[in-house]
Amino acid sequence: MTFLEILSNIKTMSNDRPTPETDEFNSKWDSYSRPFEAIDLARKLERERDEAIDYSKATWQSLRDSQDEVLRLTFENREVTQDLDKARDAIMKVEEIFVDGENTHDDWFKMGSIAREYFK
Repeated sequence: MTFLEILSNIKTMSNDRPTPETDEFNSKWDSYSRPFEAIDLARKLERERDEAIDYSKATWQSLRDSQDEVLRLTFENREVTQDLDKARDAIMKVEEIFVDGENTHDDWFKMGSIAREYFK
C-alpha cells in the first residue's frame, strides 16, 4: 500500500461523528513531516468535545425543565396552603359558635352559613 493510499484511507475513515476542523487541518498539513497519530488524536478530541457539548446541552435542558416543575409545584403548594388556611379559619369560627352555644337555632344557622361561604 502506498503512502497516498494510506493517507486517502485516513481521510475517508468512517466514524460516528464528522470532524470538519480536523479534516480542514489535515488538508493543509504537511503530513510527510508529522506522524499520523496527531490526526487520529485530533479527531478523537474533537468527537469528545462535541459529545461533551451535546451532553451539556441536554443536561442544561433537563435542569431548566426541573426548575420549571419546581416553580409550578411551588405555586400549586401556595394555593393549597391558602385553601387550608381558609378551611382552618372556617372551622375555628364554627368551633367558637359551637362552644358558645347560647341559641341553638341561630348557632346552627351561623355554622351553616360559614360552611356555605367556605365551599363557594
